[in-house]
Amino acid sequence: MSYDLHLIPKRRDVDILSVARALLGREAHELNPGPPVPEKEARKARLADALMKSSPQLSAFEFAYSAIAARQHITEEEARTRYRHIELNGPEDGNGIQITLSDDTVEITIPYWHQPAAAASAFDDVWRHLALLERDGGFAVYDPQLDRILNLAADRPAVLECYGGIVAQTSKTGVRTGRPAKPWWRFW
Repeated sequence: MSYDLHLIPKRRDVDILSVARALLGREAHELNPGPPVPEKEARKARLADALMKSSPQLSAFEFAYSAIAARQHITEEEARTRYRHIELNGPEDGNGIQITLSDDTVEITIPYWHQPAAAASAFDDVWRHLALLERDGGFAVYDPQLDRILNLAADRPAVLECYGGIVAQTSKTGVRTGRPAKPWWRFW
């Protein structure tokens, strides 16, 4: 379980909130549909590099393409095409934030294991990442928990309050919200 933020390209000619809802509402969402586009690959790499320079604790996850191919009964080339997104993670003992850069969108997930002081610190990092992606990537940030496009200058308190409320609620229901023994993103 995680608090999810979805970044989509800003466009003046569309209602960004409607576009974000529609993207999130698709059941069979493919991360990177179609063949690779060199400009999109370069953009993802540029943004990933900027994020890692801004936050040196982040590193790109190395996909085991041959294992993925074997498990999914596809060629390694097809695995490289399907899994061409870039996943950035912090250290195993870090705050658990994961950033996934796809062809046209970015997703940031924050696990529900942070109590208030740690949550504030984790969201300091998240806000730094969001500001960079908004500025350098031209993205708008959709928060489905609040169902709105975020204003980074004003919405951090509302996001922290919502996150804290969900952590409190899951704690009451007995759902485990602590840090897992094994990094939650390592499943290959």
